[in-house]
Amino acid sequence: MKQYEVFELVLNGQPPEGSEALAEVNAVFSLDGQEKEVKGFYDGNGVYKVRFLPEKCGVYSWKVSGAVVDEGTEECVPGDGHGLVRAEKTHFVYEDGSRYIPFGTTIYALVHQEDALVRETMESLKKAPFNKVRHCVFPKSYEFNQNEPPCFAFEKDGDGKWDVNRPNYKFWERLEKAILELADMGIETDLILFHPYDRWGFATMTAEENEIYLRYAIRRLAAFPSVWWSMANEYDICFAKTVEDWARFEEIIKEEDPYGHLLSNHYCMKPYDNSRENITHLSMQNILFYKAPQWIREYKKPLIYDECCYEGDIHLLGEIFLRRKWYIGSGVHIVTGHLRPMERLFFQTMMCSGGQKAENSREKVRKGSRSFVK
Repeated sequence: MKQYEVFELVLNGQPPEGSEALAEVNAVFSLDGQEKEVKGFYDGNGVYKVRFLPEKCGVYSWKVSGAVVDEGTEECVPGDGHGLVRAEKTHFVYEDGSRYIPFGTTIYALVHQEDALVRETMESLKKAPFNKVRHCVFPKSYEFNQNEPPCFAFEKDGDGKWDVNRPNYKFWERLEKAILELADMGIETDLILFHPYDRWGFATMTAEENEIYLRYAIRRLAAFPSVWWSMANEYDICFAKTVEDWARFEEIIKEEDPYGHLLSNHYCMKPYDNSRENITHLSMQNILFYKAPQWIREYKKPLIYDECCYEGDIHLLGEIFLRRKWYIGSGVHIVTGHLRPMERLFFQTMMCSGGQKAENSREKVRKGSRSFVK
């Protein structure tokens, strides 16, 4: 066990009789009289897992109950990580106190491409200056992204409908592999939990299905220190969901996440109510840069322009986009989280699908970001 790194217990037992997504696995980790309760999950083939993110060094005692039972002790020693990114007043810092200034991009369908394109994307990111990537749990159906994903988050039932009680473990392993590879590059995952760009039926799941999915996702991923929760990409055009649904999602995430990861809700036209207690920072989509100081003073939270138009032949020349990046980054503590390159052959774009970055501002961004980000 290492500080700020995922510690995983793997236990064997009988498969759940009911929902595989809501299998009852509870764990308590204790250190110096303090306890942290976490929930485990079922991972198929009679395997249950409990993941824990130790924030302090020392000898922990742990006890697992529910579908499987076990207990033991484990010593936590210093690791190489910085811990979760936290919102501290109007800035971001790592849990160990190190400075963090987001400098991000968006690759919505990162894990929904064929292996070769995912590999190409990761190799491209190794050469890029980014330290945050927005990407989705569910696949995105859009003008530039029409492929069928290699796998989905759930299995289907006998009627061909998605069964959220039966996770597709191959998909979740694929998602986790991407999150860990990004983390190894120093890149945070801003994980988009819902979005409206859908042709498979995920955007119109029932309230009960949404809750089951969320609980399973948070239980699996909450121990990953590099994960942020973005409730939606453009929540306000997710027409199957109500204001009450989003408030409920907040509470589910708070209930299932024992570590308090960053939480935001991205919009299209109408900003989310960023005054809400569970929302840690503002995720903005506009070019009203002059209003950033006003919003920061109003909400007393960090602000990220997660979308401020795109570089490429869809919107902006690289030079113009770069100018916006530096305009945003100067004077006040606000940063951008969106960079989109020129369209590629077959309409594969970095923002939608991944691949090689083709924008002409990358080297200028890289050079300038050495002092801005690091």
